Amino acid sequence: GYARYLRAELDSNGSVRVYRVNYDGSETIVTSEAKLIVLEGNVTLKNGKLTGSGTVAFSYTAKVGNYTYEICSMAIKTN
Repeated sequence: GYARYLRAELDSNGSVRVYRVNYDGSETIVTSEAKLIVLEGNVTLKNGKLTGSGTVAFSYTAKVGNYTYEICSMAIKTN
């Protein structure tokens, strides 16, 4: 199905999970396929954890049939 949006969650120890949310309401964890976008600051992603401080977002490439499109999460501020 078509992806509606990308949702990223960050817990208190820096672990991140990225979900692809489809129009039918189903969700799939896509953390390993998502790409980190550093909007400001010095933030890195390693082994599913964010380190550093700044603002980030995640992008994911979705494919449906012959079409490919990129979706992005909302920005997340880290400390």
